[in-house]
Amino acid sequence: MKDYQENHYKRWTDGERARLVRIFTDHPFHLERVAYLAGRSPASVATRLAEWGYITDELAELYYRTHEQIEAMPYPFQDEADRRYVAMYLADPLAFLKRDRLDIWIAVIERVKARGGRYTAKAWQSLPEEQRALITEDELIEVNGAANLGGWLAVSPEWQEFGLVANNGAPYLRQGEGEEYGMAQWLNVPHQVAGALVGVWVGAYHDTVDLSTLEEALEALYRMKETGNPGV
Repeated sequence: MKDYQENHYKRWTDGERARLVRIFTDHPFHLERVAYLAGRSPASVATRLAEWGYITDELAELYYRTHEQIEAMPYPFQDEADRRYVAMYLADPLAFLKRDRLDIWIAVIERVKARGGRYTAKAWQSLPEEQRALITEDELIEVNGAANLGGWLAVSPEWQEFGLVANNGAPYLRQGEGEEYGMAQWLNVPHQVAGALVGVWVGAYHDTVDLSTLEEALEALYRMKETGNPGV
């Protein structure tokens, strides 16, 4: 970290600015990771991104204030960068969340519910027999299969404008990642938040998210639309 701290006051060239923006686009919350890849101090990166209008001044200030907050968090993460990543999102989630895409997800699940689609909190897809995952909503409903929130999203025509269905029934982006990481990228949220909506507790996401029934899972989506946080 010493070299990056020494580069804190180094002048930013146009090329370095463009590179930083590209890195930040790929890692929108992980400022420690962005700083490492850019070869600058995290404080310099936060300041410049706010100055150039890529994050708000409030979020840049938040970056400086989260150290004590994340130390007090009642759940473990592998490192401070992960803790800060989630802390920054939960402090101002609606500044990041792509609510129009969350609306798509809610509409898909409401349609599935109206069509009598079966729900399971335990798998991307659950089929009557051992077989490869189905790839359309109609097929899954016709065989009386079940899926979790992410599995139903994956087979929807709305998702398939962006991505595809993996062999296990999980959603994958065509240009990006899959499973909870793909949904996180799609929604522009930490993967811990996306994982909480499908029962994947990556990083020990601390808020309670009730996925016991389709109705309760839908309530988590509604809460996320309102507050940016699916948990209680």
